[in-house]
Amino acid sequence: MPDANESFTVNPGPLPEQAPVPSGIQRWLWSFDRTNAWMSIRLIQPDQPFEDWPRWWFKKADGEATVVGGNPLSGRIEMRGECTLEGETMYLWDTTEDHEDDWLYETSLEDLPGTVLHPSQYRICYRRANEDWRCRDENRPFYDIEALRHITDVRGRIRLNWLDHGSHIFHQGSIYIDENEVAHLLNPDRLAEKAPVSGQEVPAAS
Repeated sequence: MPDANESFTVNPGPLPEQAPVPSGIQRWLWSFDRTNAWMSIRLIQPDQPFEDWPRWWFKKADGEATVVGGNPLSGRIEMRGECTLEGETMYLWDTTEDHEDDWLYETSLEDLPGTVLHPSQYRICYRRANEDWRCRDENRPFYDIEALRHITDVRGRIRLNWLDHGSHIFHQGSIYIDENEVAHLLNPDRLAEKAPVSGQEVPAAS
C-alpha cells in the first residue's frame, strides 16, 4: 500500500491483457503498484520466488474478503478469498465457513479490553517512513484527534469500497482494536445480529 502521506491517482490508461484469475478460495497479496499506479494482487505461492507469483492489476475493488494480516516492512496486505476481474474492477468474496475472528461475534465487544469503533468508512493506511499502519474514520473532520488510530496490524473481515477512487482501500463497518493495537475489521452483517457497538473506549483489564 502507499504511504499514508503520499497521494496517488489511479492511472487512467488501459490495463494490460491479463490471464483469467484462478477460481476458488486463494491466498492473495494486495498492494498498490507505485510504478504503474494501479492496485494489484499476487497469488501467493510459497514454493516459488516472489517475483514469479502471478499478478493481476485493477483500478477498482468491491466485495468482502478475509484480511490475514499486513506486512509492516513492505506495506502489503495478505487476504483470503475468491476473486474475479470484470473490466477494471476486482470483485472479492470469501465463502469460508470458519474464520479466525469468529470469537469476536460470540462475545460482548464492550467487555473486551481495547477500543470499539462505531460503523463508518475507515481508510486503511500504511506509513512507509515508520513501517506501521493507521486507520482513519473518513466521516470525522480531518483534524479530529479521534479520527486517526495508530495500529500494529490489520486483520478480519473487510467490506471493501473505493471511496477516494485512488490508492487507498476502505472498510465499511466497525473495527475492534485490541490491547495490542491490532485492528480487527468486523463484518457489519454479522454485527447486525448483535446489539449495536457503541464506539466507546473500553479500559484495559487490570
